[in-house]
Amino acid sequence: MRGREFIEARETRWSRLEGLLDALERQGAERLEQHRVEEFLQLYRLACSDLARVRSEGLGDDVEAYLNLLVARGHKQFRPAARPDLRRAVAFFAAEFPRAVRRMRWHLLAAVLLFVVPTAVAAWAVAADPGLAYALAPPETLEQLADAYAEGHVGGRSEGEDSLMTGFYVNNNVGIAFRCFATGIFFGLGSMFFLVLNGVFGGAVGAYICAAGYSENFLSFVVGHGAFELTAIVLSGAAGIRLGLLLVNPGPWRRLDALARHAPELVQVILGVAAMLLVAALIEGFWSPSGAPAMVKFAVGAGLWVLVLAYLGLAGRIMGAGR
Repeated sequence: MRGREFIEARETRWSRLEGLLDALERQGAERLEQHRVEEFLQLYRLACSDLARVRSEGLGDDVEAYLNLLVARGHKQFRPAARPDLRRAVAFFAAEFPRAVRRMRWHLLAAVLLFVVPTAVAAWAVAADPGLAYALAPPETLEQLADAYAEGHVGGRSEGEDSLMTGFYVNNNVGIAFRCFATGIFFGLGSMFFLVLNGVFGGAVGAYICAAGYSENFLSFVVGHGAFELTAIVLSGAAGIRLGLLLVNPGPWRRLDALARHAPELVQVILGVAAMLLVAALIEGFWSPSGAPAMVKFAVGAGLWVLVLAYLGLAGRIMGAGR
């Protein structure tokens, strides 16, 4: 109750500060009227004071995250304007994206469980009874994939084929990730459904191909790009669950206001996911089907998994700057 009263007493000026920040980021301080710049300075100081009080009195994680974002945006206005260049992209991927991922914590844990557990259960069931795969995935898809992995990738593919397939992988992976995120608008249920569905499908197909005797060809193909692709799909689902739960429990704000306040963080996650899917498609298009020995692919794949998990878990933590 205390947190709600605190927000209601300050919500108008926080919204006003947001509007001024939008104008400053769009036009720059030199093109804004002097009285609006002065108003921004006053509201920024008050927001810093509000943030300190929220932290000291523990008035809520959502309020703290929102004010953190406001103060961080305001702080940038005191630095020399930076041209949109490579440094901005580096800053995003070096700190902002992994921090946004870590702030989802429980939503991410839920997404991991909703994807990994069905994958493992489906794989175990199909390994015990390969015929069960026909009830979990289209029979023609199973047969086509089994035939493809039976041939292996000793000779690799032509350059033109690799490029063509990379485009297909981008389109396919983006479609899966989009469904996992966007259907979160249905109070998170859509994201949960597609995480489970993709887990069951992937586990069933993988186990079926391995049971057919092509485990080395299959696993050496998927291990490389899987670090980026599967992680990106789980992150999309986590963002979708976060989106849905904001509608279920918007906290002290109206639903649309809650979505607006958390939209920047969700956008950060989705932009990062898009980059990961592009990397996954490039690996899947050019490296995964290459004629490199299976053991080399396993070693590279293991290294990529360590890299991705370490990046998401550790990047942006310098001097305690991010969670």
